[in-house]
Formats: sequence, C-alpha cells, structure tokens
Amino acid sequence: MSAGIEETRFTVSGTHEEVSDCLGALCLALSDLPADRLDEMAHTLVGEVARSVDDPRTVGALNARYGSQAAGLEGHERSQHHLPSADTLLGHAAAWFTRANAVLTLTGPNPAGLRLPLPPGERPRRFAPQARYPRASWTHRNIDGVALSVEAPVGSMAMAVAHRILRERVTAALAGRRVSAAPAEAATALHDSVTVVRLLLASGPAGGAEDVAATMWSQALSLARDEPAPAEVARHRSLPEDPPPRARTLDDAARSELFGIPFLDEGSRRRVLEGVTPQDVRDSWQRAMERAQLVVPEGLLLHLPGPNGRRLWCTSCWTWDESPRGGRSSANTWGNARSGAPRNGTGWFLRPGRWCRAHPASTTNSASTTSSRSNGGVPSAT
Repeated sequence: MSAGIEETRFTVSGTHEEVSDCLGALCLALSDLPADRLDEMAHTLVGEVARSVDDPRTVGALNARYGSQAAGLEGHERSQHHLPSADTLLGHAAAWFTRANAVLTLTGPNPAGLRLPLPPGERPRRFAPQARYPRASWTHRNIDGVALSVEAPVGSMAMAVAHRILRERVTAALAGRRVSAAPAEAATALHDSVTVVRLLLASGPAGGAEDVAATMWSQALSLARDEPAPAEVARHRSLPEDPPPRARTLDDAARSELFGIPFLDEGSRRRVLEGVTPQDVRDSWQRAMERAQLVVPEGLLLHLPGPNGRRLWCTSCWTWDESPRGGRSSANTWGNARSGAPRNGTGWFLRPGRWCRAHPASTTNSASTTSSRSNGGVPSAT
C-alpha cells in the first residue's frame, strides 16, 4: 500500500487466483472498517500515517500555499497528530471507499470471476484550493530544507521540461557552491483537472538553508528571464525510463479516470515533447513564477528580488512599517536581511529596526487499485 496526498494505492502480484482473492478480501475489509477498535489501534495508525505521507517538504510547501484546505491540509495534520473519530472515519469511508471512486489496472489478463465488492456510491465532488497569496512570495514553515512551488497547466510539456531543467541547474549550482551534495528533487501534486503544482525540493547542511534558498531562487529567476540553450532543452525532452512506459501509461490512465485529467498515450506524449522549444520553456516558466512561493525553515530572514524586480514579498514577516496600525499596513517594504536572526524569548525574530515572525504549519499477474483522496483529510483507499 502507498498513500499520498491525492490517492491511496494497493498493489498485488501473484497468480490469477491469488490476485482475485486478495483484491476481494481487501475490498470487503474496506467496506467494514473496525471503527470500534480505533483507540487500541491509535499508536499503530500514527506510525503508518507517518510512513505513508509525502515528503515533509512537499506537504509543508502545499500548506504554506493553500493553508488548511484540500492539498494543504496534510501539512496542517502532520503537526497535530489527531486521529479521526469513529463517526468521521465511517463517514469518510462511505464517501470515498466506493466503486465510483476506484480504478483497477492490470498488467496481465483479467482473472476469471474477479469481483471488487466495494459499496456503490457517487463520484465524490472535489474542489480546487485557492492559493492564499496572489503573487510571488516567500514564507516560513517547520521543514528541513527548502521548497519552491508553482502552479502550471496539468498537460504542459513545456513546464515538464522547465521543471527538469531547473532541477538539474539547482543541483549543479549547489554542488558548485559546496552547499549540498544531495541532488534537488522534483515533485508534483494535483490541484484540479487542469492545474498541477510543481515543486522543487532541496536539502542542505545545518545552517546552510539560506544559501540553498538563494541559489534555488536565483536559478528559478534565471530560467524565467532567459531561454535555455537548445541542447539543454533537447536533453530534457526525452521521457524518463522510471517508471517503465507501460506502467506509466497505466498510471496515467487511472488518474485520468479518477480526476478527469487529459490523457496522452506514450506516442502522443513523445510527439508533444518533441515540439517543445526553448522559448516555450522560458515563457511557461515565466508565467508560473508570477505566483511562485519559496518556503524556508523558521528563523531565516531573506533579501531576494521578486520576478517584478521589487523585493520578494514575505508572507510571514512584518517590519515596523508593516505591522498593522489602525487597520493599515505597508505592502512593499520587507525586512532587509539574508542571514538567520536570533530569536528572543517571545518567539519573534529580531534585527535592529526590523522584526520577522515565523509561523510553523503544520505467469503471474499483478494488479493495482487506486482511489482518489479528498485532497487532504483521512487517507482513503479502495
């Protein structure tokens, strides 16, 4: 089983009979959850959730972007560790553990007599979360590393290429500065049927988060400003080999069915990728950067330029001029610092004449069943 922000997946391998029996038993179990034993299972469930959720930097970045709603809710929940009540659990199961909200994919023939005894139901309604801030910004969260998030069209191959280019550039830049030996990581999270959140994640040594953030942001601005070289674009137009093409096609088909995402088979995807130009890459990333958000650990004060040339907006900072007074605040004068500031006893971060406060978020056969999630809530499954 694997559980993520958008879906929970069960994968089974074996003979036709083993696959059929296992999936049938799984669906029966999901139809009759042991809600009366929730208290005695509490410690086990907390551990399972901790191992199943996405990278803490991803959920922290999504929480910073959307708050405690939809995809952002997971980051809030991670800081709380509250188990659902029995009524909440059963209500969630009735809404999400249904035939209408499950997809079965098979890598072999359909086992004879296979049945998935999930209860009937209607496809749940999902809503797209609204970003909390309408322009490019940076903010604090209780994460170990740095994350950058942007919104992009879900089927944009130009954005896919831009994402890969930026990941490679940031990895090389951090290695060149001897800030981090670990490569930058890319992730995505579905926003709605037409929009995806693309994330770039990077770690660094203790005390190195500021350099990591500055390097990542500088590379992001560079890609939005200048077209990449044709050779660089050509190198990143090829599809990755992991997962294999057949598995990737099955996964994409399942997600298309669950979420209404446009589906492209392997051949169509390659043809679209081959048409991506350096200008396409630059222009698509430039549009995405208008509402990009950089997320850093608590305790940092950054001085970074925004895409519009003005100082990048900090959504978790106030200077003296920006502190609300009589219902008014200044919108564009932000703390001028690039290094971590000492914390005083009240939880504020102090620099001479400037204050910044950090807000923590919070022949065999194999088959895979996938169900969507309510974009943050109790993990669902099929």
